[in-house]
Order: sequence, then C-alpha cells, then structure tokens
Amino acid sequence: MPRLKQVSGPDQQTLERHGLAALTATDVVRSAGLDHFERLEIAKAGSLARQRTRLVAAHGERSDEVKRHDAIIAAHSALLAATRAEAQRARTPPLAVAADKAVIHGRVVDASRIGVAGVVVVAATERDQPVGRDDTDANGYFRIELPASPTRVVAPGSETVTLGRTPAAQPPPAGVRLSVMRGREEAYRGDETIALEARTAEYREIEIRTT
Repeated sequence: MPRLKQVSGPDQQTLERHGLAALTATDVVRSAGLDHFERLEIAKAGSLARQRTRLVAAHGERSDEVKRHDAIIAAHSALLAATRAEAQRARTPPLAVAADKAVIHGRVVDASRIGVAGVVVVAATERDQPVGRDDTDANGYFRIELPASPTRVVAPGSETVTLGRTPAAQPPPAGVRLSVMRGREEAYRGDETIALEARTAEYREIEIRTT
C-alpha cells in the first residue's frame, strides 16, 4: 500500500521562523508578527486535519500512522493556543490606572504555557487577609484592581498634599501576595510581595500544574 507524503506547504518552516522571530521585536512589529503567525497556524491546522482524513482512509482510524499524526496535531493545537493568547496580550492597550489604585494583572498558564481558564487568582496581605480576586478568562488572563498607597506631592506655594484617600480612610496594604484556587484546592501560593503603588500596573505570569 503506498504511503502518503506529508507536506506542510511551501516554505512552511521559513515562514514559521519569521513568525517566531517577530515575537521578540517591538510591540507594533510583534503584534503584526503574531497576527501573521496566528493566520499561518490556522491554515496549517486545516492542512493537518485534511492529512489525517487521508491517513484514516489509507491505514484505518487505529493505525500507528494516525496515532503519530494525532500527536503532531496535539502539539500544533497547543502552539496555536499559546500564539492566540500572546496575540491577545500584544493587542491589549496599556492599562489606565486611577490615582488611588494599583492593578495586578497577568496570566495563569500550565507547563506548556497554555492559559488556564476558570481558576481564581486571589490577592492577600502577608497575614493572609484576601483583599481582591478575579476569575481567569478563556486565555488565562486576570486583572485585580486594589487600593494603593497614597501619593504625596508638594503643590507649588502650598503644603504637602496627599492624593488617593481622605485622612479618615483605612490605609491600604503596602503589598500583597498572589495565590490561585482551583475550586477548593490551592493550586499556587506565591512568596513574592507585590508593592501597591498608586497608578502602577504589575504583570505576573503564574504557572500551575493541571494534572
């Protein structure tokens, strides 16, 4: 029985190398490169699906050839998911943060750098008092807005002015630590204390085990 020749399209490897190289370029070029790479990988996914149909017809659903091809498809699907998540991040405009707030945002990923959806990221004080939380979206992204330490400025011709809270307000925590909950299970607990400074946005990528 003749064996099917598997092809990935003209200059496929060259195009992929160009797409990957763009990931380290400037934001604008990186975003354009990611968009191009995503379209390329979607086209490749269609090609792999058609190749699988031909392999099943030639060798059967349970053949070794189909099993090997399914492994290729699984690896490609993971790459496509990661590319989509990175493209979304590159297209996200800079965060606007209020004068009395700080933002902690980022992404929860697995060992393959694929975003983990539907887990809860919790920000807590060093005494484990929760002060903010957010559920991750379909690509594993989260965003937690927290009260920040007030900013003190000297107004021309006047005394020092405190921005961000009234004198009677409860002072916000100086910093928080992040943890990740999957249902009632704690999937991650961070050791780093993230300072809450007014008008700042801190990005963190958190890797958890999914098995």
